[in-house]
Amino acid sequence: TSKIAADGDKASFFIDLAGNYELCLSVQDSAQMMSCNTDCVTIQAVPRETIHVQLVWNTPADSITGDSDGSDLDLHFLTLPTGTWGDTGSPQLNNGTDVYFQNRAPIWQASQIQEEPSLDRDDKDGEGPENVNLDKPEACRWYAIGVHYYNDYGFGPSQATVRIYVNGKMYFEKAAIS
Repeated sequence: TSKIAADGDKASFFIDLAGNYELCLSVQDSAQMMSCNTDCVTIQAVPRETIHVQLVWNTPADSITGDSDGSDLDLHFLTLPTGTWGDTGSPQLNNGTDVYFQNRAPIWQASQIQEEPSLDRDDKDGEGPENVNLDKPEACRWYAIGVHYYNDYGFGPSQATVRIYVNGKMYFEKAAIS
């Protein structure tokens, strides 16, 4: 899902999923001649947050990826035992117990510290990703992750994959059909 954006002689590369990426550059001159050499660089994208949760999905009936339509799955992240699925809390207090598209960055008061989880990417039109991050979790606190198939928009079943990273290392990956 990552794309290279170019503006004249400057380019940028947005990485929305952890993993390894190889970028290669070939140069063409004003006479349309390509260079004999291609230079490549490998980039390793590692989440910097303490807890990083990714949701990606594939919908077999949606044959065109990267367009503006597709199924919509939602990632949820909450604490146990006090969190409640779909809880947005009080908007004035920013205290909902479920992190998802309707409550993107609540502030949780844990017993020792204040936690600030966030949904950093909400994809509504295809294959994801959706990412939830928590940089300073309280020690020994339990969390729950859920995936809600919000709407298939006529595309039918999807295969969702959830990955959990702790301190930049993937500890869990699970795929399931919704």
